[in-house]
Amino acid sequence: MIIKRVFLAPMFLLLLWASFLALFVSSLDDSTLGYQPEVFQVETSIEIPKTELNKTRGSNKSPELLVAEAILISDREKTCLIRNVFFEAGSEPHEGKIAVAQVTWNRVKDGRWGKDICQVVYAPGQFSWTVEADKRNRKIGGPGWEPTLEAVEDFLGGVRVVRLERGMFFHATHVRPNWNKFAEKVREIGNHIFYALK
Repeated sequence: MIIKRVFLAPMFLLLLWASFLALFVSSLDDSTLGYQPEVFQVETSIEIPKTELNKTRGSNKSPELLVAEAILISDREKTCLIRNVFFEAGSEPHEGKIAVAQVTWNRVKDGRWGKDICQVVYAPGQFSWTVEADKRNRKIGGPGWEPTLEAVEDFLGGVRVVRLERGMFFHATHVRPNWNKFAEKVREIGNHIFYALK
């Protein structure tokens, strides 16, 4: 009995030390290391006529788009954003892909879901694909990949969907969540419905 007690005390201390170390390491992120995503503000917002945008990308039924601030982010964050847009909106129209990127960025600016794009994308229970191990670990590419890259590049270059400035949530049209207590519908694009906080 004495031998068991002798081993239990150091084992308890070791477990306690390991727990504190794990908490410390998990609290480290890019902001702790002095990194913040760089954002350049464009002096004025310019509306892009639908006909101009449709000549290069998107459909003839595109919602209004505008040009706002360009965003510079790390390669790591860009990869997280591309994966999120690909798995959430890979089969959606160009504007739908930009809308998903815009909601992701709005959440970064809000701060409740994380301090950078990767923290927002992988926040528990926020984007459905992140809980599927096969998608989290899948090598990305295939159908919808090139259009996704184009949409993310357009978003980072400043293209935004009108009326999604406050957009924080979206869901597929076949889903019926009860979000009306805290959110209001602001837009429907392709197979997604977008919401802003009330």
